[in-house]
Amino acid sequence: MMAETRHILKTMATAYPAVQGGTGEVTRDEFISAYKVSKESTSSSPSGHHIGHYKAAVQDPTLAQLHSQMMSFPFIHGFAPDRWKRVTDIMLEKEQGNSRCHLLRILALFESDFNQAKRVVIGRRLMHHLEDFDLLSPMQDGFRPGCQCISAVFKKGTGSRLCLPNCHHSSIY
Repeated sequence: MMAETRHILKTMATAYPAVQGGTGEVTRDEFISAYKVSKESTSSSPSGHHIGHYKAAVQDPTLAQLHSQMMSFPFIHGFAPDRWKRVTDIMLEKEQGNSRCHLLRILALFESDFNQAKRVVIGRRLMHHLEDFDLLSPMQDGFRPGCQCISAVFKKGTGSRLCLPNCHHSSIY
């Protein structure tokens, strides 16, 4: 195991409320907030489970609780539903009429509830934890608040951090 990986794992074991215990539970409020911002026009599930079902469940506290618990079980008990193990890869042309393989955009479609669960458990909790403990590379900018994905390209030549004014990074950058 690389030293950097050991350092990340050691830091994750420190007392940090969002990650400590690592239950993997998706709360009802997290389920609701994840699906309130999801768009039916751009989200889909390869199995045919329509995102509208989840968006409707947001309106009822009992259904939202039920779905949040179902999303939590795989993380808590260490298994994956069969439909979470499948992915549909789609290749789209970047330029219309140009189908050269190196110029195609690849999209991986996962189940909607799996995507949202990853978003909550990994995207929110883990990334906030890594950001708080300065465990992210200075070159990772695209997902950080106030930064743009092209910032890394600009920094490479100058050696300095080029983010938007409301960027909240530590002073080590």
